[in-house]
Amino acid sequence: MKRLLWGIILASVIFMFSCESSDVAFEQTYSVEDSVMCASKPYVFDFVNTKDSFQLYNVVLEIKHLPNFPYTMLPILLGYMSPKGETATIPIAFPVYEKKDYKGEKQSDGSILLKNTILYSNRMQEGKNLFTIEPATFNDSLYGVTSVTLRIEKAN
Repeated sequence: MKRLLWGIILASVIFMFSCESSDVAFEQTYSVEDSVMCASKPYVFDFVNTKDSFQLYNVVLEIKHLPNFPYTMLPILLGYMSPKGETATIPIAFPVYEKKDYKGEKQSDGSILLKNTILYSNRMQEGKNLFTIEPATFNDSLYGVTSVTLRIEKAN
C-alpha cells in the first residue's frame, strides 16, 4: 500500500513538472492600427537580459491576420540591436497558404494566427536587446495584419 501511495505521489510530481509551460523570458504584443503594418511605424520590442548571458533563447514571432489576407507570403524585416550597438537585419517570409488552405491556427475572433520560431538557441547579451518588426514590401505596408507578438523563451 505504501508503494502504491509513493508511486501516485511520484507520478503526480512528474505530471506537474511536465505540464509546466515553456519558460517565457519576455512577451509583448502590439495591436495593429487599422490592420495595416507600416514601415514608418516599426514595432519595437525591448528585451532586457539581466540573467546569465550563457542562457540560450528561442525567439518566436506570432502574427494574426484577417482571413481575406491578400498575400501568399508574409514578408517581414526583423531588426536586432545588441546592448553593445551591434545590429543585424534579417528578412523573413512566412508562408500564408498551403495548398489553398491557410497555414496557422484559426482564432475565435475569425483571424488566423501564424507562429514561427525565427531564432533557435540564440544567446542574448546582458543588457537591452532591441528587436524591431516591420513589413518588407515594395510599398512598405502590409494590409490585413491585426497583431504582432514577439516572445523570447528559454531553450531547454
